[in-house]
Amino acid sequence: MAEEALDQARALDEHFRNTGRVVGPLHGVPISVKEMVSFKNRITHTGFVGWIKNVSLVDAVMVKILRKAGALLFVRTNLPQTCMVRFSQATVLSRPLWTPSRKQKNLQ
Repeated sequence: MAEEALDQARALDEHFRNTGRVVGPLHGVPISVKEMVSFKNRITHTGFVGWIKNVSLVDAVMVKILRKAGALLFVRTNLPQTCMVRFSQATVLSRPLWTPSRKQKNLQ
């Protein structure tokens, strides 16, 4: 995903050099998107271990709008199962560094 964002950034730079205009209001702005948002040909599991092989066939409408506005979608951020809790252990990828049940001194 990072390589795609770099390619898109180069294309946006080239567009600006050639036209003197930005593509849209988010031209070149790097944006992260939660993992629950569908990206074509990427896994979208919404935190469910059982959906780890769920590959989206299309981009979400939000992704299409952000790209049309010139945003650089460079990373997807992790989330807890179903996105229904404020703090939790994300069972698919990792555990956040800070939750109410962890003390900062335990991070050392």
